[in-house]
Amino acid sequence: MADPLTTLMDDLNTLATADTSDPQNGTATPQAPLAAAQQVLSLLADQTLVGNTIGSAVSGVYSAIATAVTDDVVKAMQAIAGELNSPSLAGLNLNDATSALSSLQNVLQTAQSLVPGGSSASALASTSQFATLFGNLLQDAGSLAAAANSLYEIAQQLAAVAAAFTAAAQGNP
Repeated sequence: MADPLTTLMDDLNTLATADTSDPQNGTATPQAPLAAAQQVLSLLADQTLVGNTIGSAVSGVYSAIATAVTDDVVKAMQAIAGELNSPSLAGLNLNDATSALSSLQNVLQTAQSLVPGGSSASALASTSQFATLFGNLLQDAGSLAAAANSLYEIAQQLAAVAAAFTAAAQGNP
C-alpha cells in the first residue's frame, strides 16, 4: 500500500509545482491539469450557462472550499513547518520524535477501540491518522528542516489549488 503522504505529494505535483528554491515564501506554479480543472469547474458556476440559482450556489461552494483550504489547511501546515524550524526543536532527535509519534498513534488507536462511536471516536481516529502521517513525513524527510520544507511546499501547492477554486467561483472560464 502506498504511503498516503507520498500519494498526496505526487497528486499535488500533477496540479502545481512548488517553488523548491524558496519553500517558505515561494508560490507554486499551476500545471495544465489544474488549469483545465479550473476551466471545467468554472462552467458550473457560470450563471449565463446554468442560471443564477445554480451558478450562485456553486460559486458559494467553490469560495467556501478555497477559504477552508487557505485558512485552515495551508495556514496550519505553514505554522507546523515554522515550529519545526524553531530553535526549541533544534536538539530534537528525529528517531525519538518518530518513535513518540508511533507510540501516540498506538495509544490513540487503543483508546478509539474502547470508546463508543461518535465525535470522540472520530477525533481519536483523526488524531491517530495525523500522528501516523506526521511520523511518516519526519521519517521520509530525514531531518526537521527537510520536513518543514516539505510542509511549506505542500502548502504552496494547496494554495494554488485554492486559487483555482477562487477563480472558478467567478464562473467565466
